[in-house]
Amino acid sequence: MSWYRHYRPARVSGLHLAAVRNSLERVFSSARFPHALLFVGPKGAGKTSAARIVAAMLNDPVNAELAVEKLSSTNAPSTSKKKFADPDVENPLIQKILAGTSFAVQELDAASNRGIDDIRLLKERAYVPSQEGTVSVFILDEVHMLTTEAFNALLKLLEEPPAQVVFILATTDPQKIPATIVSRCVSVQFTRATDEELNASLSGILKEEKITADAAALTTLIHAADGSFRDGVKYLEQAASGKKSISVEDVTAVLNVSSQEEIQAFVDAIVSKKPETFVAVVQSLRSVGRMVLPFHRSLVQFLADELLASVTGKKSKYAAKVSHFLLLQLNQLSITQQELLPFLGLELKGLEIIYRAQEKQAGGESTPPHAAPVKPTQSSPTRDPQPKQALVIEQTIEVVQPPVLTATSFNAGILPVDQPHPVSNGVVNLEEVASKWESILASVKQRNSSIEALLRSARLKPGVSTSPNVVQIEVFYQFHREQLQTPKFKTMLEDAMIANLGVLPAIEFVLAESAKPGANLSNISGQVQQEEQLIQLAKDLLV
Repeated sequence: MSWYRHYRPARVSGLHLAAVRNSLERVFSSARFPHALLFVGPKGAGKTSAARIVAAMLNDPVNAELAVEKLSSTNAPSTSKKKFADPDVENPLIQKILAGTSFAVQELDAASNRGIDDIRLLKERAYVPSQEGTVSVFILDEVHMLTTEAFNALLKLLEEPPAQVVFILATTDPQKIPATIVSRCVSVQFTRATDEELNASLSGILKEEKITADAAALTTLIHAADGSFRDGVKYLEQAASGKKSISVEDVTAVLNVSSQEEIQAFVDAIVSKKPETFVAVVQSLRSVGRMVLPFHRSLVQFLADELLASVTGKKSKYAAKVSHFLLLQLNQLSITQQELLPFLGLELKGLEIIYRAQEKQAGGESTPPHAAPVKPTQSSPTRDPQPKQALVIEQTIEVVQPPVLTATSFNAGILPVDQPHPVSNGVVNLEEVASKWESILASVKQRNSSIEALLRSARLKPGVSTSPNVVQIEVFYQFHREQLQTPKFKTMLEDAMIANLGVLPAIEFVLAESAKPGANLSNISGQVQQEEQLIQLAKDLLV
C-alpha cells in the first residue's frame, strides 16, 4: 500500500490543517448535525480523508445513538451532553470506512457522473437503508462538474434529505457551484498546507519508517509539494525508496526539481551583475534537465519568502528592496513548459536586469548607500548626462563604484570597467589614431560588437577639432550620437584608445551636416555594407 493511503489520518485530531480541525470540532459539538457539508479547497489538502473521518465518527457504534439524535429532523435540537468519540480504528467497520470499502460510505466522482440521471440514481440509493452502519454518507468529489439539471435535482434532495443520510460535497472550484446549493450546506474551508504543516506531516512519516532526512532535502520536498499533503507524501516515498537516509541529491535526482542551492545561485548571479556567471548557472540547469515550470514556481516562492523575512525583521539573505524588485520582474513572466529552448524566458529576463544594472552603474545616476559621493576634479572632463534612450534600472540592486582605470593598469591586464578616464597630457597624433583605427575598433568589438558597428558607421575627421588634443568622430544620426555619448559606451572607446595609443585624447561626437552617410564613409573604416539594416540592428540592441 502506498504511503499516502497507509498514513491517512484516522481522527479529526490527526488532520494537519488547524482550521479544518476547529471547523469539524464545532460541527460535531453543535446541537444538530448538518445533512450536507461542503468541503472547499485545493487538491491534496485532505478533503477525502476528512470526509471519511466524518463518516467513521457517525457510524462508530459508540456514537450511533448520538448520531441518530442529532440528525433527526422532527425532534427539537439535541440537548444531550454526550460528545462524539473518536472512531475506534480497531473496529472492522471503521477500518473499511477509512479504507473506502464500506457500503455505509459511497464515493462518487461528479466529473464522471455529472448528469441528471446520475443524481436520480443517487436519490434512489439515499432512500435505501445502509447495509452496515447507522448513517449512510455520500461523498461527491469535484461536485462543481455537475450539469445545471443535475444541480437542480441535487438541490431538491438536499432540501428534503432522508433522516439518516449525510452528503459531503467536495470541490476545488466553489465559484461554479450554485448559491442555492451552497446555502443548504455547512462549508468547511481547506487551504494549501503551510511549510510547517507539511513538515510536521512528513517528519511523522519519516519517524514511523525510521528514515532520516537532511533539512535541505525536506525543504526541497516541501517546496515541490506546493501545499499538497498528498503530493508531499508521494514525493517522500519516491525519494526514500530503498534508503534509510535521504539527501537533497536524492530528492532532486528522483523528482527532477531544483534545490535551494540552485535557486539561490540563480538569484546571486543576477544580484552580482555578472552576465557570464548568470549564463553559466542557466546552462547548468539545462544540462541537468531541470523543468522550467517547477523552477520558476520555486524561484518566485523563494523570493517571496525572502521579501517576507526581510520586511518582518527575520533573517534574510537579500534586502527587502532587492527581493521586491526581483519578485516584481520575475513573477510577471509567462513561462510555459513548451519553450523552444528551456529556461530561455528566465535567461533573457535575468540578462535584461543585469544589463540594466550595468547601465545604471555606468551612468552614475545614484551613489551607493555605503560610499561617499564622487566629486569631479579639474582633470576629469564633464561627461554628458545619460540620454533618455539609455536603459535605467530601479534603485534596488546595490551598485559598487568601480576604480578609475589608467593606461598602466589596462596594459597590465586588469579587466576594464565602465568608469571615466582622465585625459592624457601627451599630444595626440591624429595620423596615428587613423592608422590604428582598425585595431581600436577590434578592441571595442571584444566588449560590445554593437558599439563597434556604430563606430564603423561613423568616421574620423582628420585635422578638424576644437583644440589640438581632441579627436572628433562624425556620426550621421542623432540617435547614434546619443548612444555613443553614453558614459558606458564612450568609456569602451576610451579603453580601446588607451590600449592601442598609450594616451587618451578628449573625444567629441559631432553630427554630420548630411542626413545620411555617403557611399564611402571613411578611408580608414572602409565600406559599410547594408547600412540601414545595421542601423536598425543597433537600435534594437541598444534601446
